[in-house]
Amino acid sequence: MKIGDIESKIMASYSMMAGIAYFIVAILEIAGSNFRYISHDIFGGAALMVIATIYFAGIKETLKKSYRGLSFILGGIILSLIFGVMHFLIYISGILEYFMGNSGFPFPRAEIILAIFVSPLAYLVYKKTV
Repeated sequence: MKIGDIESKIMASYSMMAGIAYFIVAILEIAGSNFRYISHDIFGGAALMVIATIYFAGIKETLKKSYRGLSFILGGIILSLIFGVMHFLIYISGILEYFMGNSGFPFPRAEIILAIFVSPLAYLVYKKTV
């Protein structure tokens, strides 16, 4: 199965948007911004920076209609979903802790929102590789 011209442009542009979003959130996490959904987390910001770099690495090869570029995008998707699910489980445990009366109600972190944002790209890559 070959990657079509339109499909490669869609996947590359979506990967570019995901990489930019992860890069911006990583900078805000490392800098320690005062946004509600972004906490001051240097190691989490470094992990988001790695994910953004992986997304950026696959753009050029995907535009050349090569499966090599899709492997980078797939790696970024897998890391995004693992990181998002991990923070979702932490969020659920915070909600349970709230109901037990031990803390205030938690806010979802940006990693959860970014994982949801990447889900359509995951579907496109899955549809093209399987």
